[in-house]
Amino acid sequence: MELRSGSPPPAASVKRSARPFITLREALIVAAILVFGQVAFGFFDEARDVLQAIYRPLIPVLVLYFAGRAFWRWWREQPPAIAGTGAKVAFLVAIAGWLDLLLARGVAHMSAENYGLIVIAPLTMMLGAIVSLAGLAAAGVGAAATVTALTRSVPRSSVVAVVGIASVVLNLAHIVILGKILMG
Repeated sequence: MELRSGSPPPAASVKRSARPFITLREALIVAAILVFGQVAFGFFDEARDVLQAIYRPLIPVLVLYFAGRAFWRWWREQPPAIAGTGAKVAFLVAIAGWLDLLLARGVAHMSAENYGLIVIAPLTMMLGAIVSLAGLAAAGVGAAATVTALTRSVPRSSVVAVVGIASVVLNLAHIVILGKILMG
């Protein structure tokens, strides 16, 4: 291919992963598990409580598994320096989670006779849910940053690993404590 002077060079090809988000085999396995669960509910009516305890967390676990795997594939294709940025962001989300925890604790200790609680309590619960989901995602980013810092050449890898571990612990801890505050 000959280039004329003054014409722009051809665009660099973007490297894409050849692996799909979910393979046909995995989709069939997931479909079989879901169909088996529905059939089990129909046949074993007397064991419905036991089956629900097993079946209820299945769909979120499957969604998290495939989303986490897709994120990990994307993460591995990024330059190693992303680990430092990811650890910082995950730690900042942990700080936001603990600030939300302070807000929830303050609302939980408000007088039940305060009519402002009608507006403030649902908003606090909604903010808590959003921050908890962000904290869960940030815990995953912190774990990925830690693994990257320990397995690849990353600037200041020991600091990135410590901040990544701290962000995982702090993000998961504030979710558990927030759940205890809001539930009881």
